[in-house]
Amino acid sequence: MCFTGSGQGTEDVRCTCKGPFIGGPFNLIDTENRLITERDLLGNWLLLYFGYTSSPDVGPEEVKKMAKAIDILESKHKLKVMPIFVTIDPQRDSPSQLKAYLKEFDSRIVGLTGPVCAIREMAREYRVYFKKVEEDGADYLIQTSHNM
Repeated sequence: MCFTGSGQGTEDVRCTCKGPFIGGPFNLIDTENRLITERDLLGNWLLLYFGYTSSPDVGPEEVKKMAKAIDILESKHKLKVMPIFVTIDPQRDSPSQLKAYLKEFDSRIVGLTGPVCAIREMAREYRVYFKKVEEDGADYLIQTSHNM
């Protein structure tokens, strides 16, 4: 795991990572319909989760873990963390749906959505797997790695 962010002073705090570089450019929208790019996140400690609001079991538990991690990192380690929830189901997860869902867990979590192709590209850059699996009729499931 590698973290990057701003320290208390003017210098960036970085760690040495072994393995492939994770992350890259993206253009998504937040729950207020504002364009968010990777440049908007520079200088912040990030906690990213790729999920979807209609996940009945794993998703809510992971978002609860995310909220708890934010509290621990901020209270015990004095780190200001920017938590990001990227939907992998933009067909169902509109900005307003994301906002209502995330408010139930922690209002500090930033929800991002966008076109499927943009989300798929960001997921690839961050080494996250997801796949839409068609069901009978118009219904579908999402298979995912549930990485945070």
